[in-house]
Amino acid sequence: MSRLSRVFLTVLFLCVGLSVSSCAGATTSTPEQSAPSPTTPPPTEPIPPTETLAPPTPTQPPPTDTPPPTVTPTEEPIELNPSPRGYISMAYDSESKQVILFGGATGDENDPANYSGETWAFDVATQIWTEMKPPKSPSARSSSGSIGL
Repeated sequence: MSRLSRVFLTVLFLCVGLSVSSCAGATTSTPEQSAPSPTTPPPTEPIPPTETLAPPTPTQPPPTDTPPPTVTPTEEPIELNPSPRGYISMAYDSESKQVILFGGATGDENDPANYSGETWAFDVATQIWTEMKPPKSPSARSSSGSIGL
């Protein structure tokens, strides 16, 4: 390797931050320098400490002279309807103009535990169901017959 090549490589390595002596055992010897120069790390700037951010403080809305709105509950009628069921007994009462529903099965029709003993009246004019609770009524049953008088 010629002297000019060594000088060029030395300058190249020094510009990159490496020393020629650390590169695969290469040495530089010039008449002015008899020993390889020690490697010095590039100067580093200290990293400034980061700011510790305080959590945001909750802000209160400004006071107002207007009172908060009041909520007035509205009374809506609760609609009661018979539960879904099959195998019911129904009859129309022409005097009261109501359809009377009794019993039925709310599940498996062959399981007496699913039979209902409820009596409901449907007012044809108002389209409203009302649960009837007569003092005497038949036992819970399904697939029973009825007649209208």
